[in-house]
Amino acid sequence: MSRGTTGSAGDQLRALREAKGMGLRDVESHSREIAAHVHVDECFVSHQYLSALEADCHKPGVYKLYTLSRLYGTKLDSLLKLYGMGNEYIVLAELGLARLTSTEEAQGVPESQELVHFPETSPASSDLDQTQLLLGGADVSVRAALALLPTDMSHPLLYGMVGRKDLTMDPLLRPGALLQIDSGRRRVEARVWRSELERPIFFLKEPRGYACGWCEVKESCLSLIPYPLSPVRIRQFRYPGEVEIIGQVTGVAMSLATADRGWRGLESE
Repeated sequence: MSRGTTGSAGDQLRALREAKGMGLRDVESHSREIAAHVHVDECFVSHQYLSALEADCHKPGVYKLYTLSRLYGTKLDSLLKLYGMGNEYIVLAELGLARLTSTEEAQGVPESQELVHFPETSPASSDLDQTQLLLGGADVSVRAALALLPTDMSHPLLYGMVGRKDLTMDPLLRPGALLQIDSGRRRVEARVWRSELERPIFFLKEPRGYACGWCEVKESCLSLIPYPLSPVRIRQFRYPGEVEIIGQVTGVAMSLATADRGWRGLESE
């Protein structure tokens, strides 16, 4: 991103696109190719979504920023910083995506870098009230809590945390729970599940932040379904476009102590 660039995040994204001489539909067309190449549907950027993004109506997820970084020939790290997100090298490694090569970037960066950075987002440094993706990986305490869980190492693992005021899946997933997320499992199946424990829980990036819960997809609508005992209502989003599926929750570490924080506030709203 060139020096002296000013304006909002959306203004800067528009400037990058216009500098490449690309229209909104050009970006849409090329993003479809990238999504097909990396086998990640969330890398697709529709022209409507990009228009809203440039108007600062959305905060994008890392998959869409990855696509834009490739199309605009800029460092992913620069785009992540526009939205206060984590370190490029760690994010790409954990999402299983390729970084731009030196020939694809106007300014080259080292071909490799050991992932020895502390995470830029951790339970100790962020707003604990909101559900969050621990960008840049999980710190030592989170990894230790989830270390004994079985994993499928063929897919990159991400980590998240249920916000203290997020009662979407309570009491199945209590506020404060640490989550292990398989980024390779993003398909929502339409079927009958034998039990609530068998039904997949997905971690999502939605317009107001992050969320997790059961999902149903019908036509172009994704429904985020809360646990039956939760006071939270079903939320619906345009899909794809308005919401991204980051992955399936495959492991959890949480306290079993009873707590009613957040219930009274939600019931009174």
